[in-house]
Amino acid sequence: MPGVRWGGKAARRLAGLGSVRIGPGPTGEELARVEEQFGFEFADDHRSFLAAGLPAGGGWPDWRYGDPDGLRQWLALPRKGVLEAVRSKGYWASSWGVRPDGVTDAEAAAADHLAAAPWLVPIFGRRYLPAGRGTYGHPVLSVYGADVICWAPALVDYVLQEFGEGGVGRRYSYEGWEMSASAEFWAEYLAWPALEPKFARIWHAPAPRRPHTYRHERASRQIRMPSVPRRLLVSLVGYLQQRPDRKIRRSSDRVGRES
Repeated sequence: MPGVRWGGKAARRLAGLGSVRIGPGPTGEELARVEEQFGFEFADDHRSFLAAGLPAGGGWPDWRYGDPDGLRQWLALPRKGVLEAVRSKGYWASSWGVRPDGVTDAEAAAADHLAAAPWLVPIFGRRYLPAGRGTYGHPVLSVYGADVICWAPALVDYVLQEFGEGGVGRRYSYEGWEMSASAEFWAEYLAWPALEPKFARIWHAPAPRRPHTYRHERASRQIRMPSVPRRLLVSLVGYLQQRPDRKIRRSSDRVGRES
């Protein structure tokens, strides 16, 4: 299955970077228990990515031993952000019909509509993938309050973008490609004009680092020295000119005494 291959490739790429500690991946039964406990299903590439090895450390959700309440709060962040936009920014999806007059009623109605939207499942920190068994290749979304943007075209690309210091192997440039969310509802939300930025963020691969070289034009630059009083400068030059003679006289005096 393509989703399984994509997830496995993302896992191998992360392991190859060597910057993240990776433990044994959860079994199919363990992932099924997670899905039953929290009420969503992993996308195929996300499931395959976790099954190959469970990333550990700060920022990674621990689907094996993590605190259930903390994981629920993590899962709820994107929906809370949408409700914040409904409450304070006037957001209302066109597919939801007529917006109720009161803010409280609008927020309650929005929560009911959001219950039918796909969950966003945390990958790392505030980076999420839409849930959904049988789906794969969703863009990775970044969620900060009511602002949701596309962060990377897919999980396999995201791994290098977030964790690759200079990357290994091929680096990707998405210049000229305007990414868009592919999951139901979230695609509509990201197209909402009041979001900043309005369109999906495009990641540009950084230019390769070059070894430091000493440039000739830098060497030819005029060196500015602090201003020195002329009298002091003349005295200093005279002292330096006399110093070799004094050294010679002292040496000859020493030789004379020794003889």
